[in-house]
Amino acid sequence: MVAGAARLGLNLLQTVAVLGLVFIAALTGLMLQWIDGSLFLWSTLAFLTNPMSMTYLALSQRFDPGMAARVSTGINALVLVGSFLIQWLVGRVIARWEPIAPGVYPPEAFRVSFALVLGCVVLAWVWYVISLVIEHRRA
Repeated sequence: MVAGAARLGLNLLQTVAVLGLVFIAALTGLMLQWIDGSLFLWSTLAFLTNPMSMTYLALSQRFDPGMAARVSTGINALVLVGSFLIQWLVGRVIARWEPIAPGVYPPEAFRVSFALVLGCVVLAWVWYVISLVIEHRRA
C-alpha cells in the first residue's frame, strides 16, 4: 500500500492522512444509514483498520531509534485507553434512549453515538493534517 502511494507521490504521513479521510467517509456513510452500501462501508472500515497502524511506523520515524520501543508502548497505551473511553461513551450515549425491547435500542441512539465517534475522528484527523501542513512549512 505504501509503495502504491509512493508512486502517486505520497509519503507515509500523507498516505495515513488520505486513508484517514477514506475512513471518515465510510463512517459518515454508516452514520447516515446508507443501507445499500453498508457492506462496502463496513468492509472499508475493516480494511482500513490494519493500514492505520502505519501511524506506529510514522511516529517511530520521528524519534531516535533507541526510543522506538517507548514510542510504540506509548501509542499502545493511548490506543487501549482511548478504545475503552470511546466504547464506554458510546454505551452511555445509547443507554440514554429507552429500549424498544429488552437489549434493543432505537436506531437514533446508534446514529447519535456514531455521530459522536465521527466527530472525534474528524477532530483527530484535522489535528493530524494541520500538523502535516505546519511541518511542511517548516521544511
